[in-house]
Amino acid sequence: MGRREKGRRSKAGNVHVPSDTFILKRSDRIIYFAGQHPKNSAALLLVTRDNFLSLGITAAFYPLYNITHLTSLYEAWQFKQRVKVSKIIIDIASLAEPVLDEINTLRQLTCNEGTTGIVLLTEQYDRQVLLFLEKALPVRQTNKSESISLMRKNILTSPQHPSAISATLNKCEWTLIFSLSRGLSLKEIACQSNQPYHCVMYRLKMILQKLQLSGRPALMHLIQRLTNQYPS
Repeated sequence: MGRREKGRRSKAGNVHVPSDTFILKRSDRIIYFAGQHPKNSAALLLVTRDNFLSLGITAAFYPLYNITHLTSLYEAWQFKQRVKVSKIIIDIASLAEPVLDEINTLRQLTCNEGTTGIVLLTEQYDRQVLLFLEKALPVRQTNKSESISLMRKNILTSPQHPSAISATLNKCEWTLIFSLSRGLSLKEIACQSNQPYHCVMYRLKMILQKLQLSGRPALMHLIQRLTNQYPS
C-alpha cells in the first residue's frame, strides 16, 4: 500500500460524527441535527394531558433540561422510581380525574417522601381555590396563563420549605374533607372513624379556620366546585 493511499485512509478514519446526531439525506446534501435530549441535561418530569402546553414547556427548557412528558400521576411516580428527576411539574386541572381526586392521589403518593421539587400549574382560579390548593399541598404554584419565561423562572425557583407554609391541612382534616366530598354526613364520618361527634365538629372548625370559610355551607360549595372536572 502506497504512502498516499495510506494517508488518505488515515484522514478519512478521523472524521467524527456525534453519536446523538440524526442524518437526513436530501438530494446531494447531508444535514446534521443535534439530538433532542442532551446527555448532561437535568431531568424534569411534566405531568399533563395538554400536548400544546407540553410543547411550549419543552421548548422553553431546551437544551439545558430534558423534559419527560407523562399523562397521569401514577405513571409519573413509577417513572420517578427508575429515573432521578429534579422537578415534577403537574398540570393539575388537565388530568383525567377531578381536581380534588387528583390532590388526594398526590397526597397519598407524597405521604412518605414529601413534596419537595413539585410544582403545581394552576388555572386562573379565584383566591378561595388557590388557598385550598396551598393548604392541601405545600408546593410551589405557578399560573399557566403567565408567559413561558415567567413560568420557567417560577418552576426553577427553589420551593419553600414545608415548615414555611403555615397551617396546612393534616391527614385527619383531609380525610374529613374527602369523606364529605363522597356524600357522608358528619355523624356517618364520626361512626366510621370510631370517634366522638364533638371531635369531628372540632376538626371541621379547624378546617374552616385554615381555609378562611364562613361555615359548613361554604365548605360544601368549595368541595362541589373541586369535584367538578374544571372548577370555575
